Amino acid sequence: MPAQRAYLQSAQRLKTLALPGDLPEARPKRLRFRVFNTVGKVVQHARYTLVRLTTVAQQVLVDWLDTTSKR
Repeated sequence: MPAQRAYLQSAQRLKTLALPGDLPEARPKRLRFRVFNTVGKVVQHARYTLVRLTTVAQQVLVDWLDTTSKR
């Protein structure tokens, strides 16, 4: 079990260094929720299904489209 303990300790240290705010103490379910719900939200209105993106996701998409259109 020493290898498993070392893995868990390194994963905990990585979470502490890489994640902002209160997320290093978050449980895995909350981390998954935050990751999958950060980009945007699926919204249905009338006959349309839309994805409302966060400001950061919009900027990343615009930057990506700019770089791909210049090729």
